[in-house]
Amino acid sequence: MAEPAREQALAALVTMFQGMTGTRPWGGTYPNDPTVTRVLLEPAQVNQFPHLIVKEGAGSSFALAAIGAAALGHFEDRFKVALYGFVARTTDAESTTWLQRLLDDVRRKLAADQTLGGICREIVFDGTEVVDEGELEPLAAFVWDFTVIIDLALTVG
Repeated sequence: MAEPAREQALAALVTMFQGMTGTRPWGGTYPNDPTVTRVLLEPAQVNQFPHLIVKEGAGSSFALAAIGAAALGHFEDRFKVALYGFVARTTDAESTTWLQRLLDDVRRKLAADQTLGGICREIVFDGTEVVDEGELEPLAAFVWDFTVIIDLALTVG
């Protein structure tokens, strides 16, 4: 039996972001391969950068979209995801430069596979983005929310 669709989406996002290795869109590489977890950590608890955390966000919704033949309900699951990113200053670049590189890389990866390999209908970039304003220096962090839209067909009674 397959994992729930939301779990599949979270796992696919982790795998996607773990693949951000080698030469990146800006022409360079990260100081380390990105670590990606689903455990919420404080910046001081992270010991390798860049680091991403994929979590369920607030504000998801689940609604019946239509009822088809044989009492089959077509549901739309608007699943909110919160993505946390942490970077650190290096001798090559400031933390804010690494932060913008990581954000750009994440956006490009999501734009290139908006169905997460067929798990969802689409990813909607409708959430807020919060970037620290230097208070974590020599680290930098962001939180970005987006929506994964999953179509489900379930028996209704």
